[in-house]
Amino acid sequence: MKKLKPEIVEKLIEGLRTNARFSEELNSLLRDENKALKAMAAQELFRLSKEKESLLTRIQYVDDILKGVIEEAVAAEDDKPPVSTLAAILPLLADSECRIVEQYRQNLRELRLEIQTQTLINRRATMDTLSCLNEAVSLLTGPEASAPATYGAAGFRRSSVQPSLISREV
Repeated sequence: MKKLKPEIVEKLIEGLRTNARFSEELNSLLRDENKALKAMAAQELFRLSKEKESLLTRIQYVDDILKGVIEEAVAAEDDKPPVSTLAAILPLLADSECRIVEQYRQNLRELRLEIQTQTLINRRATMDTLSCLNEAVSLLTGPEASAPATYGAAGFRRSSVQPSLISREV
């Protein structure tokens, strides 16, 4: 089997390097997000959310480039349908290149697992915080505030059981 051209290998390794760097940045952002969640720092959470979206877009872009490079390299060697996994390209690499790609592959696998774990932790923290806030609001406002609003023939209408500033007692 023929080995890949050096420029394709360099493109592949550069893409993996960039992807690993972006994944490390995302992991760091997720840890910062966790700290902001614990501190209930809303402005910081908004800022981190925008950064996270931007970083995820860049990761997706690099993933798409890597997928294209791999599909192109594998398709050039075989007449099979395109495959876009790193494992598919390993046989086309020299031993030293294969070791480098395998290291990045393992590193990315670990980083993605960390990202997934941190995301689940943050999601759980967010749900717990929202639950506590909902409880606090319902304790402060009483059962009247949780009376449902309805839509009738006249449109939107609050339930008749509402708090009143004027006593209804006679």
